[in-house]
Amino acid sequence: MIVDADWWFKNSDIKFRGKLTFSEDSGAYLTIYGSIEPFALLDISQAQPEDSREDVNQTEKICKGEGQDNIIFGKTKDGKKITLLYSILPSKNSVFRTSYSFEERTYPIKFIFVGTHFENLNEIQFESIIVEYSNLPYWITNHELGFTQDRFDENDNYILEHRYGKKVDVNIENRCSIQFFTRPEVNLDLVTNKKVIYHTYAKISSIGSKTLLECIILKNVLRDFFNFATTAEVRTVRMIGHRKVKFDNYEDIDLVEIFYRSSISKKMDKLKVIQPHLLRFSELDQKFFNVLKNWYSLRDQIGATYDLYFGVMYNSDLYLTNRFLMLAEGLEIFMGILSERIPDDELRRKIDRIDTVSKILDKCQGLENCELNEDDKNWISNIMNEKKSLSFREKMEKAYGNYSEILPKLSKVIGSKEEFAKAIQKSRNSLTHGNIDYDQLDTQELFWNMKDLELILQLCILSELGFTENELKDIYLIN
Repeated sequence: MIVDADWWFKNSDIKFRGKLTFSEDSGAYLTIYGSIEPFALLDISQAQPEDSREDVNQTEKICKGEGQDNIIFGKTKDGKKITLLYSILPSKNSVFRTSYSFEERTYPIKFIFVGTHFENLNEIQFESIIVEYSNLPYWITNHELGFTQDRFDENDNYILEHRYGKKVDVNIENRCSIQFFTRPEVNLDLVTNKKVIYHTYAKISSIGSKTLLECIILKNVLRDFFNFATTAEVRTVRMIGHRKVKFDNYEDIDLVEIFYRSSISKKMDKLKVIQPHLLRFSELDQKFFNVLKNWYSLRDQIGATYDLYFGVMYNSDLYLTNRFLMLAEGLEIFMGILSERIPDDELRRKIDRIDTVSKILDKCQGLENCELNEDDKNWISNIMNEKKSLSFREKMEKAYGNYSEILPKLSKVIGSKEEFAKAIQKSRNSLTHGNIDYDQLDTQELFWNMKDLELILQLCILSELGFTENELKDIYLIN
């Protein structure tokens, strides 16, 4: 995207010509240019007044713009309004000649809003957003959303018909509502090709906060679900916000297109499954709605495991050691959460034994001939209390044990429960304790260890979404 327009800053009447550029690879940049004098006046208008010295540090921070979002307004020749947000100081380039002087400044832009002017940051709120995701029409194959059919009539005229279907609504309690619908894009070449491109959209309306951050979070959580459900790479193609605008006697809605650079790498690191999709929309049927509702509470339920899992998926350029350690930590955290939620008999026996030994220590200390002093007793008690949870290896064995019937059929290298836990613990300890020669690192073994961790985490997430063991077997085509 390239936009030529007039640009100006909040609380300044000085306008500059400039060019806004945006791409997914490099992000957004605004370059404004002109003679030296307007820039000097701009700097003066943004400088701190000499007679105002209260809270100097905060004022200087605001004036300099570093670390705080600032607004730039734009307007194209055809009258289209644009609002930009930036927080990093611009790069400057000044040219001085005998006959003229020239300066240009380039601002890295965080967000682009096309279609409106936000006068302050608090105004950046949206009643709802409409999001188009890539590859979504290939997964959501529901004729109730609409379908197209083509035919030739009796006069041999080619006729293409699209029937708009109903909109599918999903209500996420206390969070948001999501509405799915489709729109066709007709591209006909009667000589060589005829086709209809489907665009499937999700309209997301937050029940609580209407801020940009909340809209992006809701959008990204839905994107995460689609990336979990299908092996295709699902990205945000387009995002349009509905902004409520109040006038004297009525309210209106501005459509605001939102652009910003995604942090997801060009290629995603996904675990391949037997079929094109892990979850098949046509087979989910009514369960889809419950699964999606559970998905929006998943992050709260499994904590940092969620972020670590998708952190690996969305950052394919990470070192193999990073990916392995992130997934190992994610599974360790998940099993810790699971052990607190579901009573574990083995852990209960372990805690009871520690409590029994602690009582013996207390009695021993009270005996006349006991050489155990208070410091020794406290030291031993602290060590034992730290053992009142599953060790890393025990957590790995528990994770494997939950899917012991499925895992050997899905991974040819995972081995037995004991072999898996031993291999993961060995690699993890070597990497975290620093006692490893990276030149001697078996990257192939570490890679498959990482993939086995990813597979188990995938199974754990499916279980959290409500899938039974038999349903898991159906998903992976084991039955």
